[in-house]
Amino acid sequence: MVQGDAIAGGNELALHCDLVVASSAARFGMSLAQIGLAASWFLVRKLLEVAGPVITRRILLLGDPLPLRHFSI
Repeated sequence: MVQGDAIAGGNELALHCDLVVASSAARFGMSLAQIGLAASWFLVRKLLEVAGPVITRRILLLGDPLPLRHFSI
């Protein structure tokens, strides 16, 4: 269950779960770009599966947390 921000490790953990219950206040993001790191191929592939190419680029290149409505559920 995600009730707030799921950033970096929390986001990756949620990506690998079979079922994620999230509140309307939940936000998901990867702050790797903000600290100058590149994402692993496995993370990129999983994000592409869940969020699609446009949202994946936005998450990985900007690093801003996105609300749940941006993800296909």
